[in-house]
Amino acid sequence: QMTFDQVIWTDKMRAIFSDDAPVIHLCGAMGTSKTLVAGLLFFDRIYNAPPNVNQFAIIGVSSVLAKRNFIDKADSLYNIHRGLCTEYSDGSKAAAGSHFCIRGKHGKKIVYIAGADNKTSYTNILSLDLGGILLDELSVLHPDVWREAYGRVQRLAYPGWLITTTNGGNPTQEFYPELVNHATVMFRDTVPKIELDEMVGDRADEHYYHFNLQDDCPHKTAEQTERLVNSYPVGSFYYYSKILGCRGFSEGALYAPLLGDTQLVSFADLNLDAFEEIVATVDVGASVNGDDTSKSHTIVALGGYTRQYHRVVAIASKKIASIEHRDIIDEAETWLYPYWLKFYGKFKAILIDKADYKLVSTWQNHTRWRGKI
Repeated sequence: QMTFDQVIWTDKMRAIFSDDAPVIHLCGAMGTSKTLVAGLLFFDRIYNAPPNVNQFAIIGVSSVLAKRNFIDKADSLYNIHRGLCTEYSDGSKAAAGSHFCIRGKHGKKIVYIAGADNKTSYTNILSLDLGGILLDELSVLHPDVWREAYGRVQRLAYPGWLITTTNGGNPTQEFYPELVNHATVMFRDTVPKIELDEMVGDRADEHYYHFNLQDDCPHKTAEQTERLVNSYPVGSFYYYSKILGCRGFSEGALYAPLLGDTQLVSFADLNLDAFEEIVATVDVGASVNGDDTSKSHTIVALGGYTRQYHRVVAIASKKIASIEHRDIIDEAETWLYPYWLKFYGKFKAILIDKADYKLVSTWQNHTRWRGKI
């Protein structure tokens, strides 16, 4: 369990800790302690909150991940300040849901924890008069979550606040043009140009801080940082998102140039009994023009696990010419249909690149195979 005096402070962290902006975005590379800093800032603001403000919330991708990041981890705000926190309740015996309390300077403060995967839970919490909200992993939260959270902060009669964390997302995601891009950039000299070029910065009281693997990892050795840097191929979406901490670009769709229309195992030769299950995957390309060969197109690939999951077999792939989401779905499912008929109950799922969350949600609503997406 980490103690407060073990935290290694940088100038950027000190600036964030003393920043009283009502909206603060902590964006950037993985492994740069964004969650740690967000948690410490969140706790400090709650501890000093006035007597009439006593409800706060943490919302993550899921309640499990939110609990892991902010309760269970050794460097969580809960463990670092354990002496000032009451016992965490998972909500099973409490009408209030998952929560714990902080013994603040002006009385006891309640911190609710919810996952964005449970609409009833996060909706109930966001309907409260919350003094402050922490949104973890902004790029993978449903837009309804951060729109409602931001709106709540603006509507409060007393000065509410919002803290967010995120790695780089897809540049087309709404949280950039609607929220993050408007914040004033702090420590501009450490922010990659690819990020600065997109920042509007027209809201002086909302602040953006970028974390990178060179300046914001005092707790990591050079070898650990190098290992991180080499963990994703240069130019891939995840290199932009996780290593540079920038909005990523799908021109690097890694396997699209290698696949195209490929039949690796002929349809007639497929042995039904040889497979445990079949899975389709969708890699979303960057092209917005079906005739454009300079950018990658969307690829659907089909693979199977053999009996007792001994091997993975690449069966076939299809380059999707369509651009619009509904057209992509129709074209992909038409191509997949003969395989679905052949394998039927063994066809388990269609796994879609989450970088394009709109396609995921559209596909879930319009697929011919409910429950497979």
